[in-house]
Amino acid sequence: DTLNLAWVGDSRAYLVDNSGVQQITKDHSKVQELVDQGAITPHEARTHPERHIITRSVGRLPNVEPDYATKTLPSTGFIMLCTDGLSDAVTDSDMASIFIRLLNAEQISHALVSYAKQNGATDNITVVVYSI
Repeated sequence: DTLNLAWVGDSRAYLVDNSGVQQITKDHSKVQELVDQGAITPHEARTHPERHIITRSVGRLPNVEPDYATKTLPSTGFIMLCTDGLSDAVTDSDMASIFIRLLNAEQISHALVSYAKQNGATDNITVVVYSI
């Protein structure tokens, strides 16, 4: 009933349940730093020209410090892991509507990738959906 995460970079983890889509991870990016400082809004971050500049990544330096999160899981729902190819092309509200419409993790994964491609995704798209 507990999820423990460690991450580096701008791939994301989400928890999706009856209350909606909740991003668990926080991007290690220049734009996320600007959002945290209040210099730009999350909405502005989606189209910011420096949105692909990451500040931490695996393999760039010999040592990298990951961030950690622990989350108590609901009795039903989904955990989704995805690359920025998906999160850049699909909004949280669009994700939520796909999760509501489809209840099977495999169908949800395929629908999210298809939607991202239709929405003009320009980066690689990887999605893993795990049913709780």
